[in-house]
Amino acid sequence: MKTTVLLPGGFKPPHGGHLQLANAYAKNPEVDKVLVLIGPKDRDGVTIEKSTAIWKMLPKNSKVEIVAVDSDNPMSAAFDYVLNMDNNAKGQIAMAASSKEDDAKRSDSFVSAINGYKTKPTKDGRTAPKDITPVKLPVDVSPLLYKGRNDKYDGTGISASVLRQDLKNQAKDEFLTNYPNVDKSIALKIFDLLTKKKKPIYEIIEERAVLSTLIRTLLAEGGKVFQGTQRINLADIDPTISWLEDKSGLSLKDNMLGSTGRKADSGDLDLGVDKNKVDQNELISKLTANGIDKADIKKSGTNVHVKTPIAGDPENGFVQTDFMFNDDVDFMKFSMQGGEKESPYKGVHKHLVLSSIAKAQGMKWSYLNGLVDRATNKVISKNPSEIATKLLGQGAKQEDLISVEAIVKAIKNKPQYEEWMTQARGDLAKDGLELPKKEDLKESIKKIQRLVMLLEAASARIQHPEDLIYWDGSKGAERALQVMDKAAKDPSTTSVKWDGSPAVVFGVDENGNFILTDKSGFTAKGYDGKAKSAKEIETMFKNRAIKSAEKSGTKPNFTFAKSMANAYDVFKKSWPKGLTGYFKGDLLYQSKPEVIDGEYVFKPNITTYKIAVNSELGKQITKSEVGVIPHVYQTLDGKESGVKDAKQYKFNPAGGLMVFSPVFPKSGAKIDNKMMSAAKSAVSSAKSADKLLDKSKLSQEKMTDYADMLYKFTNSKAASMNTLSSKEFIKFLENEKTISDGKKAKMIEYSQQNQSDLEKIFNAVKAINDLKNSIIAQLDSQDTGVKASIGDESGGEGYVISDPSGPIKLVNRGGFTAANRAVQR
Repeated sequence: MKTTVLLPGGFKPPHGGHLQLANAYAKNPEVDKVLVLIGPKDRDGVTIEKSTAIWKMLPKNSKVEIVAVDSDNPMSAAFDYVLNMDNNAKGQIAMAASSKEDDAKRSDSFVSAINGYKTKPTKDGRTAPKDITPVKLPVDVSPLLYKGRNDKYDGTGISASVLRQDLKNQAKDEFLTNYPNVDKSIALKIFDLLTKKKKPIYEIIEERAVLSTLIRTLLAEGGKVFQGTQRINLADIDPTISWLEDKSGLSLKDNMLGSTGRKADSGDLDLGVDKNKVDQNELISKLTANGIDKADIKKSGTNVHVKTPIAGDPENGFVQTDFMFNDDVDFMKFSMQGGEKESPYKGVHKHLVLSSIAKAQGMKWSYLNGLVDRATNKVISKNPSEIATKLLGQGAKQEDLISVEAIVKAIKNKPQYEEWMTQARGDLAKDGLELPKKEDLKESIKKIQRLVMLLEAASARIQHPEDLIYWDGSKGAERALQVMDKAAKDPSTTSVKWDGSPAVVFGVDENGNFILTDKSGFTAKGYDGKAKSAKEIETMFKNRAIKSAEKSGTKPNFTFAKSMANAYDVFKKSWPKGLTGYFKGDLLYQSKPEVIDGEYVFKPNITTYKIAVNSELGKQITKSEVGVIPHVYQTLDGKESGVKDAKQYKFNPAGGLMVFSPVFPKSGAKIDNKMMSAAKSAVSSAKSADKLLDKSKLSQEKMTDYADMLYKFTNSKAASMNTLSSKEFIKFLENEKTISDGKKAKMIEYSQQNQSDLEKIFNAVKAINDLKNSIIAQLDSQDTGVKASIGDESGGEGYVISDPSGPIKLVNRGGFTAANRAVQR
């Protein structure tokens, strides 16, 4: 049985001795992995973030993993790691220690303590898993000594305190002796990271000004303002712009920007508008006067966004149009020109490269204003040919500026190439997304990209309306009431939430390969989870079944793996001809459902569905072998859009795949005035509790996951939401095993001090939940052609409300959520 080794410490910062010990353990064939547990306390300006970054720079064995922990005490950190493990965990675990140092004694203490915790719980009730065996596994390494120093430390053991003293003295040569077995270039990068000074305020202001321009570029290249919009095919662009010309009174066909009208399809329509001829407010007035709903028009920065019916007909769906205002539309058409076909680089990467080249020569680049003097902020030129000459040198042409590839080709042989590309080097990585790990403009852009991905991920997790107060305070609760009120009156915004399983991803990649996998396989790192054949998907799921069986001590079940292999050919044969990209959705059945009393009956997860055989849906099911409900369509460049009607993608019905579309209630629900009044009153009272959930305050107290605990507690009460209270929440925290003892004590104290505000929050949650369940009951009573039930109770997983600020789900927690949590998986 292989061993997991824990190497806890402050590592502020990590040095060559730490690296030697970690790698020595990793080379031991008995060791499965080495977990470096980094404590949170800063030391002389060295933070946990910097420590983590340095570990990533060091040449460590692939078995070495970095884990941030809450405790600064190494023994406590190791104990917490074991005590927070799953009770069913198995294996051996050891505390890292050199056999030639006194710290080997702590290995003995670790073994003794963990064995003791198996029978005697800690004060907070935690115990060590019975099948985790603590062992002694000292490694035979000699202490790493300093060599080549000109002070008293030469010949002594390398230590973090001496290293920090070297930093304080700015002694670069002595600093390098802390990393004797590390490449000098890496050690110098570590030195730069640890000695980097804060930028002068004028530089920060300058970079923020340029950054704001690039943010607008990012938004212009894919910022989704409206829900319910989709991509538009090339053939539909001309009639759609004609409709917009009629509504706006502007000439637009010659002012298409970016990739609009140049590719087979577009995510939105980007159109340039001369701000000298019309301003944003004038355009909005014109559009509303010509019948466009104000709700379908938004203004941001220099743009006006319009939810536009494709070819002027809402039956075709909607596309987002971005009217982009500038005093020189011809320059914008050049500046926002799309890049190379099939290029991994987006427009923002081109602008980053141009910014890098301009900065190296004392200038600035702006996609709105052209080439700008860095010292005076005056525009040097908006003439593309002149800009090419000034930036890239004599002989350069306008065409040399249209893409990252063209720019690199034009200057790659110049002696200044490396200097010019210093700031943009990360953007020239093979995937175009890896940026330098330093706090410059490009690192800021990387953080924005990460933030965008996090926001997209957050919006992908559809929230319960009653939970919005945890994330956004009373404003979130007010939004919940507004959205439910609107949805009750307008059923077109609310669709049935299918309870499918598992989540699948299927489609055609950039090389023309058809892929079928699940959510885990699609994002897998350690293996290729994008199965390109029936055999590959069967093997993937068989391997998972084997691993699962090994953990549970049972025989592997390959039934699911075989059914997915059979489904592969059905998905492939049904794929729309010529379409690339992926659909993300849920399986509803993997073989034709059985017929009971004239109805198709299938149960993909918790909910049982019944559909009349002679209905329109039933007739389609008759022709199928596999059923799937797609939620999202993702293009090869990563842009996603919701699937409102699967018919628009023209799947091949002869392939045997039933591709379901969203199902909508026939009518709305009647809001219970008494319940709504009670909910509004509870939410109004909860406004005084907003300070309890203030994100900046929770961050200062190092309790950023406090809202997560409230959410987790609420889920634990799914079957009895009326019992939510501050006292019950405190009891929940006392038994919570996913947070450290220190953080637990802090959260409990914080909750005790604010019990009155907690009660107000929970009262609002309960009132919103009661109103929600009233709406669900009315929607469930309607005949949508799909009967859903959980056990003997009618009703399914619930409904999803489409809202511009993000979808919200209407789920009866006492029904579906409680049943789902009770299932043993």
